[in-house]
Amino acid sequence: MTSHDVVALTRRQLQTKKIGHCGTLDPIATGLLLLTVGRGTKVQDLLMSEDKEYVGTFVLGVTTDTQDREGEVIQQRPVPA
Repeated sequence: MTSHDVVALTRRQLQTKKIGHCGTLDPIATGLLLLTVGRGTKVQDLLMSEDKEYVGTFVLGVTTDTQDREGEVIQQRPVPA
């Protein structure tokens, strides 16, 4: 489900047109999608200017055909100590 899909669904559920979102998530990311509704859309720029924190996990020595965790492993090398 894309950010646009979430906004469209929320518009239908709340029966309002004035809804926005504060950024998008990458397709394989998980996290929080902030929606602003009605007069709340006026603070959208303020919310977008706040610092963000990212937490991630990675594996050293592995290459995939898509350069992300979703792809097939095409090479695996030992990691030097």
